Amino acid sequence: MRRAVRSGGSAPADLIPRISDYIAAFNMLSVPAVAICAYLSAIRIGSYGVQESFYIVYLEKVGMSGTEIGLLAGTGHSLLGAVGALIVGMAPAMGSVRRQLWMFLVSLVVAIALLATPLMTTFWPLFAAILLRGLLLGFNQPLMISIMAGSTDPAARA
Repeated sequence: MRRAVRSGGSAPADLIPRISDYIAAFNMLSVPAVAICAYLSAIRIGSYGVQESFYIVYLEKVGMSGTEIGLLAGTGHSLLGAVGALIVGMAPAMGSVRRQLWMFLVSLVVAIALLATPLMTTFWPLFAAILLRGLLLGFNQPLMISIMAGSTDPAARA
């Protein structure tokens, strides 16, 4: 059991990793919703990495200016990502963890499908796609955390 940390600092022992914490975290993967969220999180992060690796080069190849590339790459995710995170406040009203999991899966699939940017070569369709992707990624990340929290025993999360 972890000791309470006093405000203003922590005991040196709290800074040393404990193998029991890692074992407890891996044991949580035995909860199906947690395992699914962990797996889909890796796909989510991977899709973002692939997009960010090639997106700038693609935009340059289709003739976008530096300003347009900056707007698409820099603000697209940010503008509606925060809105998506705020929308997820509706998640508890969605009902069961199973329904939330389906919402997460659908939003993730649509966000990944928006990687089909080679089908778009002009600014406004690309901007709409990156805004929607940002909205969905902003929505599904806090939803994923909500799903994992709702599907585990509160005592196991301590």
